[in-house]
Amino acid sequence: MGNQVQGSMVHQQAYKKKKTIPKCPAMSLTKYLNKNKEQHGVEDSGDEDIEENEMEEGINYESEESEGTNGLIKKRGKTICRKIHSREFKDRQEIILNEEGQPIGPDEKTVSEFSSFLETIARSSDLCPLTFNNWKALIRTSKDLNIDPVWDYLNQKYIIPEKGRKDVFAILNNAWRRYKCFLKKEHFSKYKTTREQLKNRPHEISEEDFKNLLEYWKEDHSQEISHQNAQNIAQLKYRHRMGNKGFAVIREKWYSFFQTS
Repeated sequence: MGNQVQGSMVHQQAYKKKKTIPKCPAMSLTKYLNKNKEQHGVEDSGDEDIEENEMEEGINYESEESEGTNGLIKKRGKTICRKIHSREFKDRQEIILNEEGQPIGPDEKTVSEFSSFLETIARSSDLCPLTFNNWKALIRTSKDLNIDPVWDYLNQKYIIPEKGRKDVFAILNNAWRRYKCFLKKEHFSKYKTTREQLKNRPHEISEEDFKNLLEYWKEDHSQEISHQNAQNIAQLKYRHRMGNKGFAVIREKWYSFFQTS
């Protein structure tokens, strides 16, 4: 009997999830880049096609094309959620959560608007700056300063139970990462030189922060992690293709349907 119990314990320990060491510790981009330079002695050499006497002031950061001109397709702009951002405290809407703390109500429209609102928060340079190498570093910095600006602002526009904090921040994390991925694709990977990348800098990001992002994206270790993440995503069988409609809302809808049928 004792041997069976001992064998069972060994068997369970064998399947116990091991604690993994992150490839890239959470920190600010400035700290990460400085640490990388100290370890590897990396210096910024610039691009070969940029002359040494070229002045940054001469770079035109305005796009050469404008929406709505002849021959161009006018695309829909980013979701702004202006009405929600201008909402007064007394007009806050309550978010209903399921047992897991995921937003499911009071209705599908409200949850959809809340999801779009979170997307705008993830793009906010004041609340969710891109000056960190991952989301954990951003949140940890706020905790170290004993502040919680993101959660406080969300609760100025919505009534969100504390139980939903974890899931809401998970949604923000995904939105923040998607935004960085979009910026990398449209303003980094699309251009071959630093000059072109700076010329096409997104206007909502300061020049200093964008330069740090460019340097971070060019760093070998960062590219290695990016390549690994791309491989992981490619292996996913089922990807979310429901827009700003979360799986929790869909599950709740199907559950209600089968309960009444």
